[in-house]
Amino acid sequence: MLAVPTPDAPGAPGASGTTGTPGAPSAPGAPGTGTPGTPNTPGARGKTGSTRASTAAAHAWRSSCSGSSA
Repeated sequence: MLAVPTPDAPGAPGASGTTGTPGAPSAPGAPGTGTPGTPNTPGARGKTGSTRASTAAAHAWRSSCSGSSA
């Protein structure tokens, strides 16, 4: 009667694989999409001076310069 051969023992585990290379850097983000502000509205028009007050001030100035009493 022939002898039955014994099976071989399992092999040793394989070596670990090498580490993968790092990924490529991320691309820059898209520019912001803010909308420009609305333009300012023009200011209100200033009031015109009183003609009577301006004339009185000029008359007083002329009177004080000439020395005559108004």
